[in-house]
Amino acid sequence: MSDKKFIGIIGAGSIGCWLGGRLKAAGHEVAILREPKRISGDNEIIVLEEGEEETRVELPVWDALDPKPDLILLAVKAMYLPQVAPLLATNMKDDTLVLPLQNGVPFWFLEDTTVVDVDPVGSLRAAVPIGNVIGTVVHASVSRTGDWIRVGTADKLLLGEPSGAQSARVTELVRLFREAGVPAEQDEHIRSAIWYKLWGNLTINPLSALTRQTVDRLLDDEQLVGFIRTGMEECRRIGEAIGCPIADSVDDRLEVTRKLGVFKPSMLQDVEAGRPLEWKALVAAPRAIAREHGIDTPAIDALLGMIRQLDGAFV
Repeated sequence: MSDKKFIGIIGAGSIGCWLGGRLKAAGHEVAILREPKRISGDNEIIVLEEGEEETRVELPVWDALDPKPDLILLAVKAMYLPQVAPLLATNMKDDTLVLPLQNGVPFWFLEDTTVVDVDPVGSLRAAVPIGNVIGTVVHASVSRTGDWIRVGTADKLLLGEPSGAQSARVTELVRLFREAGVPAEQDEHIRSAIWYKLWGNLTINPLSALTRQTVDRLLDDEQLVGFIRTGMEECRRIGEAIGCPIADSVDDRLEVTRKLGVFKPSMLQDVEAGRPLEWKALVAAPRAIAREHGIDTPAIDALLGMIRQLDGAFV
């Protein structure tokens, strides 16, 4: 890959604009791909607020990318992925790399099986060959209010080949993001890293939406913590069955979460904004994987029923 990249963004929300904005500020050519009925303007002028630093960036909005990009940041919520599959397919060249930036189980996660809750008819698998995918895990707290992209914490962006192999292209991507001010690392076990994030996210994220409470309040409730523990142990068993074991204890993981203090997970933010919820990739897909492996998940089952009913109010 040459030094200067051409980068497309599908999904002009907080994460997509944060990463794309940093890359644009670092001198790369970055454009947002227009999503029909969602973006009408010809450019997005955003301000990245990271601590005391503010960076103004203008990102053009195009209907099609010409030339086709070296890299696409696929940053829409998981439930919108099938809608943008045609947009994605028509804007790729043979060696375009695609970074899916969703929560939960990604569409490419199961090597020989389509993740139906994320990719119902296989349109994403058809649009993006597995060889063009770079697995990602975002550990950052970023929000968007109008034109402001506020970065609360930017812990790290993990990048890795779905196969677990080392590769020069991932090494180059890590360098690209680091030079743009994004703390990036190569992870040779990206599937396990994805499952580890899911382990902490599967219960707490939807519970925050259901209760309308910040995470600190959830962790101060003894009964809710008991439910969270049960769901996390179920998630651990699923991970073991698919080659993504978790060595940490539930207590260790909850202590890490507690140290984050008062914050609103993405589903709570979506509830407050009246937006649809990203429950299929986060709750339904792990439950479906459990069923394929004969694993009982009563806590996840209950959570799935509740969050599905809540989401119905926004459809």
